[in-house]
Amino acid sequence: MISGIFMRCKKYWKMFLLVGILLLVIYFCELYIPYIFSNSVDEIIQTQSMNNIWNSIVLVSIFTVLLIISSFLNHVFSEILIAKSGNRFLSEVDEKLERIPIRVTEKFSPAYLNHRIINDVLTSIGFLVNNYFVSIVMIISTIFLFFLVSQISFLLMIIPLAGLVLNITGVISLNKIFYKRGYKYRDANNQYIADNNELIAQIKETKTHSWFSISGKQVSHSFDNQLSAGISLNKVLAMLNNIGNLSRNVALILTMLLGGLLFTSQKISLGEYLLVTYYSNLCIKYSEFFLKLGQEYQHAKISFRRIEEFLSIPNEPNGEEVIDDVSEIVISSLSFRYDANDYVLNNVSYSFSKGKVYCIRGKNGEGKSTLVDLILGLDYAFEGIIRYNGIKIHDLDMISIRKNQISVVMQEPRLQRLTVIDNITRGIEGYPPHELKRYITRFGLENIFNNTDYNALSGGEKQKISLVRGFLKASSVFILDEPVSALDVDAIHSLKEEIQIRKPNSIFIIVSHNEILYDIVDEFLDLSSDLGN
Repeated sequence: MISGIFMRCKKYWKMFLLVGILLLVIYFCELYIPYIFSNSVDEIIQTQSMNNIWNSIVLVSIFTVLLIISSFLNHVFSEILIAKSGNRFLSEVDEKLERIPIRVTEKFSPAYLNHRIINDVLTSIGFLVNNYFVSIVMIISTIFLFFLVSQISFLLMIIPLAGLVLNITGVISLNKIFYKRGYKYRDANNQYIADNNELIAQIKETKTHSWFSISGKQVSHSFDNQLSAGISLNKVLAMLNNIGNLSRNVALILTMLLGGLLFTSQKISLGEYLLVTYYSNLCIKYSEFFLKLGQEYQHAKISFRRIEEFLSIPNEPNGEEVIDDVSEIVISSLSFRYDANDYVLNNVSYSFSKGKVYCIRGKNGEGKSTLVDLILGLDYAFEGIIRYNGIKIHDLDMISIRKNQISVVMQEPRLQRLTVIDNITRGIEGYPPHELKRYITRFGLENIFNNTDYNALSGGEKQKISLVRGFLKASSVFILDEPVSALDVDAIHSLKEEIQIRKPNSIFIIVSHNEILYDIVDEFLDLSSDLGN
C-alpha cells in the first residue's frame, strides 16, 4: 500500500523532501529545548547564581522561534502536497472510471461514488504525507531518547519500555477487528451522505408530490446503519485510547518510584530527574503516535484497497482498427441480458446502411437503450456479432470511432458548467465557424450562446444544444434518442431538414415513439417482445 501511495506523490518529491527536513528541525528543537532547561536548573543549583541563565534563555528563545517557523511551514507545505497529490490521484481514478465497463459504474449512485472516491483518495494521500517522515523521525528520536535516558541511568529505561510494551500489545490485539469495523463504517457513512445528497437533489419532486412525510425514510435508514457501525467502531477506538491512558499513568508511577528513588539517593540530579520525566513522557507520546498510526494505517489501508477495487477492473475492450467513414453497421444474432436475468435482446439481426433513416421502436424495457449502447461499443458482454464496414466491433478502436464518426443526442442531455458555445464545441476539433453560426441560428440559440448558467436553460434549449453539437461534428453515424421530446414546432422542422441534408452521407438511427418523425423514416426496427428478429 505504501509504495502504491508513494508512486502518486513522487512527482512532488522535492516538496515531500522539504516536509521531511522541516520535521527533522521540529523534533530536534523539541528534544534540545528541555535539554537546555535541565542543564540550566543544575547550573543554578550548583552555583546558586543566575549569572549564566541568560545564555540558556537566549538559546531557548532562538530554538523556539525556529520551532514555530518550521511547524508553520511544515503545515502549509504538507497541505499543498496533500492537495496536489490528491488531485493527481483523483484524476487517475476518474480516468479509470471512464475506461471501465459502464455497467460497473452504473451500480452506484453518482453522489455515493463521488464522496467515496474523494474521501478515500484524501485519506490515503494524507496518511502518507502526514506520517511517513514523522514515523521515521520519531523512530530515530525514540532510539535517541532511550540512549539519553540510559546515559543518565540504565534503570530508568524501564519507564519508556513499559509504555511501549503496553501500546504495542494494544495495537496487535485490536488491529484486525479495527480494520473490519472501519471498513463497514466507511461504507455506511458514504451511503448515508449519498442518500442525503439524493434527498436534496429531489426537492422539486418532493414538493410536487408532497412526499414530505416519506422523503427522509431512506436517509433515516442509512443513518441507523451508520450509527450502528459507528458505535461498533468507536468501542474499539475507546479501548485503544484507554490503552494509551494506561501506558501514560504506568509511566508516571514508574517515574515517581524509580526517579524519586535515584534522586533521593543522589544518583541523579534534579535537572536529570526533570529531563528523564520529560523524555519518558515524550517516549510515551511517541508510542501513542504509533498507536494512533496503527488506527490511521487501517483507515488508509481500507481507503486504498477500495480505490484498488476500481483500479484493478480491466478497461472496456477496445480494438486497434480505425475507420474514417462508417457505411454500414450489421447486427447478427444479437442477444443480451443483465447478469442472470432474462434476455433483454434475443437473437436480433439487422443492418443499417448509409443513406437511410432508421427508427427503433419498442415498449419500455424491451432493449432500445441497451441496443444503442451495444452499437456504440459501451458494453461487450453480448452474444452474437456487431460489424462496422464488415469489421467486428471487438477489433475496432471504438473510442476513436465514437469521438470522430458518431454523434449521439441524448433525450435528457447533461451539460457541463460551461458557456453554451463551449458546450456545443466541446471535444470537436476543426469545425467550420460558419457552420457553427448557421446551426446556432437555425435552432434559435443566438440569444443564449454566451449563457454560463446552464441550470437556467429549459429542456428544449438543452436538447437544441445537443442537436447542434451533433450536427457540427463531421460524423457518418447519428444516433438520436427521443430528439423531439422537448422541441417546439419550428425546431422539429429544422431537425427534419437537417436530417434530410445529411442523410445521403450518413446513417441515422432514431429512437422514438413520437410519430411526428415517422414521415422521414425509411425503415423501422421493432423490438417487440414477440419479435425474435
